[in-house]
Amino acid sequence: MLNLCMSCFCHCLIKFLKILLNSFTVCQMALKICKSIL
Repeated sequence: MLNLCMSCFCHCLIKFLKILLNSFTVCQMALKICKSIL
């Protein structure tokens, strides 16, 4: 399940890196949310 979080995190970074400058913090928040749910 943690691997799922990390793959989502990496996918999030790749997806938003071109669009958002602060994509890393956005994806870090998503990763924390993912971890708290699981």
